Formats: sequence, C-alpha cells, structure tokens
Amino acid sequence: MTPFLEKLTAIQAETESDLILVIRPEVMLMPLAVRIYDDPFFPFGKAIIQATRDLVVGYQFDFAAYLRLGAAGAIALERTLSLIAGERLAIIDGNFWDERFAIVSDETAFVSDALTISHSQLIKTYCQRDDRSAFVYTDDLTDIPAGAGIIHDDVIQINQGATITP
Repeated sequence: MTPFLEKLTAIQAETESDLILVIRPEVMLMPLAVRIYDDPFFPFGKAIIQATRDLVVGYQFDFAAYLRLGAAGAIALERTLSLIAGERLAIIDGNFWDERFAIVSDETAFVSDALTISHSQLIKTYCQRDDRSAFVYTDDLTDIPAGAGIIHDDVIQINQGATITP
C-alpha cells in the first residue's frame, strides 16, 4: 500500500467518513463577517476547516477560484493548506493539462496530497511520488496506478483504495 493510500485509510478510520469538502471561495457569497477582510480567502478557509475538520477526510481546493485574487489568493491557498498539513487530505482542483504542472503539489509550491488532471496520459507523471496522487476527470480506470483515481459522477474512485465523495 502506498503512503498516500495509508494516509487516506488512516483518516477514514479516524473520521468514519468518506467525504471531501470542496472549497471554492467567492467574495460576494461569503458571510459579511469574513468579507470585511481585505484578503477574505484565508479567514474563510480557516473558518470552514475549523467547523468541519472532524467530519471530512479532506478538502478539495478550487485552484482557479483562489487565483482570481492573484498573488493574494495564492498566498491564502498556501496558508490554508498549512492548516491541514498531515491531518487531512488536500486536493488541488486545477484540472491540470500539462506535465509541467506536476510540481504544483510539491514542497516548493502548494503542498498537497493530490491534484486533478485533465487526461489519463499524464497520470504517471503526476504519480511519480508514492505519497502524492492524481485524479482524472474521466470514467475509465484503465492504466490508473494504485492510489490514483478518477472523478466521475461527483465521486472520486481510487484504484485499489476507497471511494471518496466531494
């Protein structure tokens, strides 16, 4: 079993959950108490994580939503990811389409456990580290390595692992 699958299994046992919470911040939809900050994405993410940490396996962060604020959004994502490091899964939903984006989940960028990618031809590039994974927007598990998975019908199905639900 890969370190990624071991982490997922341990978190699922601890939380008795298979839920992944999608965090897609939009300033105008935030509560006023959060919206008043000049950079509301971090307090928003922090409040969500504090309220749901015991209920979920992890979080799926909408990369594009964070980048709408430019550098401030990128910093907010980085700081929010640090709140759950090691304790819950962190998935960056960027639907990445090129092998050059594989480093996005690295320690030099946005430390996370998995990324979403656009096509299965990239899966081996994104799964070179056994403590990281990738999820493909497709319905075909062919050539998907252990620990990686597919996103289909609002469910993440992990090859040789569990199913998690965003």
